[in-house]
Amino acid sequence: MALPFNQRLRLLRSTAKTFGEGDFSKRIHISSTSYTVDIENEFNRMAEKIETLVEDNKLLSNAVSHDLRTPLARLRFGIEALNETNNPENKEKYIRHLSQDIQEMENLVGILLNYARLEQKMIKVEPLPLCLNSLIKSSVFNLTSMDSNTISIDITGLCKSQISIEGDENYLSMLINNLLSNAQQYAVKQIRITTEQTSNSVIMCVCDDGPGIAQEKRENIFKPFTRGENHSQHKGYGMGLAIVTRIAVWHKAQVTISESKTLGGAKFTVKFKSSS
Repeated sequence: MALPFNQRLRLLRSTAKTFGEGDFSKRIHISSTSYTVDIENEFNRMAEKIETLVEDNKLLSNAVSHDLRTPLARLRFGIEALNETNNPENKEKYIRHLSQDIQEMENLVGILLNYARLEQKMIKVEPLPLCLNSLIKSSVFNLTSMDSNTISIDITGLCKSQISIEGDENYLSMLINNLLSNAQQYAVKQIRITTEQTSNSVIMCVCDDGPGIAQEKRENIFKPFTRGENHSQHKGYGMGLAIVTRIAVWHKAQVTISESKTLGGAKFTVKFKSSS
């Protein structure tokens, strides 16, 4: 008994050492006969989380340097132009542009801080039974009442019976809002939301009639600061779907992308575990 136990400990030590040296893909191959299976599983979960955080940090660092560079360059140019003119109208125009650039940077920093705080806040959350259809209807009402956009949101595909899932109301509303906002950016005329209850899961789909997302880009679209086709024509920083993914993970839900057969655009599917 001591020999296999010591072998597993040596494997654990070796893997931890390799991981500590920067190989964040290193994991322990779990054996059903291992005497330290609980520790090994915990190590693999910790390693997965650290690898995700390191990858997020790299993505955020690269994206921040890129997204901040443009308003900073405009600020520098605007300050120089402001110092060189005595024309009151030009001064007012330059000051207005400077204010817009500062606001843009404040918005970016605010989004980054909110994203970074999400995981810390979730620790304090205790999931409660919620009606998914009610959350969707509330999000649709809030979005359509505040936005004069002509894109229609069809909710006739919501399941007629009450669908219950367990989660945090605020974060699940955030997930739905981000999916709707993303669809609204790329839709031409219509968005459709459907829900379905199966024997052990609850499925929510958000479809649009936009250009869709190419197969090879679907995995990366969930990463922070990644945007879809023709992203230069749409506002935002590409954080919405990254937030959707993180909230889904907390709720043990799966998010996938496919093509909508009915509308022709993107189809985002979120699969929750049923609470009933």
